[in-house]
Amino acid sequence: FYAIGFILYFPSNDAYWIWSPSHGHMLLITVIFIWIALAICIFLFLQSTIILMKNKTFI
Repeated sequence: FYAIGFILYFPSNDAYWIWSPSHGHMLLITVIFIWIALAICIFLFLQSTIILMKNKTFI
């Protein structure tokens, strides 16, 4: 959620960062949210796999 908040409420008033709620910006925020969720899922899967391989008592 930090990435989306950083886009919506950027701490600068530079004209480049002024938010305009266009279709492209909405899709960009959605894609960034999905990428972050996917990265978290991959990390948790790898972490679970490593723990399962090191500790065979779960099987």
